[in-house]
Amino acid sequence: MINTYGDVLGTIKQLSIVDEKSLTQKALKLGEEFGELAKAVLPYENGFATTHRFVTSTKILEEVADTILCALSIAYDLGFSDEDLRDMMVEKCIKWNKLQQANIKGRFPLPFEIHITVKLLNVEQVDRFKTVCNTIGVKPIVLDLKAGVQDVMTSSVIMSDNKGAYEEMCRISALLTNSGFLVIREKIETVPWHPAAPLVSTDVNPNQYFECHINIVVNDAERAKLITWNENFKIGGHFSKNVFKRINDEDYVQMVTLRSSTITNIDVTTAPTFIQYINVVLDQLNTTSDLREGAVLKHTIEYAIYDTNIAHDTSWVTTI
Repeated sequence: MINTYGDVLGTIKQLSIVDEKSLTQKALKLGEEFGELAKAVLPYENGFATTHRFVTSTKILEEVADTILCALSIAYDLGFSDEDLRDMMVEKCIKWNKLQQANIKGRFPLPFEIHITVKLLNVEQVDRFKTVCNTIGVKPIVLDLKAGVQDVMTSSVIMSDNKGAYEEMCRISALLTNSGFLVIREKIETVPWHPAAPLVSTDVNPNQYFECHINIVVNDAERAKLITWNENFKIGGHFSKNVFKRINDEDYVQMVTLRSSTITNIDVTTAPTFIQYINVVLDQLNTTSDLREGAVLKHTIEYAIYDTNIAHDTSWVTTI
């Protein structure tokens, strides 16, 4: 008689050994059982065109058991032990819990910032670009990255979900293209607690990354000291200046950008998180004698969830 859960697993293992189906056939059998489960769940929840079947919760439980039996049989066929199964289930439960917590915090709508980068053929196109942006309802940005290099892009924020943010990005990109501009990059940024942001290092997506922009008021002399400080401290920061954000004849807003696709978003024991790293950088900036008091205005931490041309920044941004 089977009395305990351990007895159940032992029986499943013995039945799996006797079963003559190949691994592929067992996997196909699992697909069949999942289909039976779906066939039971649909009418139970009154799915359209399925209510001609009357199904009880006990029937669903039966199909769940069949599905589990087939899945376990595949694991045993590959030679895994009960301990292997338990350890993997524990690992998956931990990941499941983290995903749930991330989604609870990151429920939509969330803020998304959209940037569409264009290539201008000449400086005379800047004024026309500004005019078109105003018509579209987005903010124009022209960044001086380094000698002879400029980045021309739009900036706009929308409260939405992933689908809404993507559709808005496509709308802006199409309008710019129809206005005669060459779009070379489409980018969507969101909050660092978005459900897609990695919780552990194994979840890192090389096509997505954390990014921080730190705005600092400087003049040319302070900017030179800041660059030297950055090289000495080795923070990996890179500098850009919005040509539309000049404070007076001498002072302007210098933006320091830091990026990471490897440092995760929550506390881990093996490495600092991106947020922790940014806090260290801010402490260093606020205590350096190379900047005036109150020079650090604000900082923004974002998660780039979509970027069609990450290589566009290769010449001036180093990913830490």
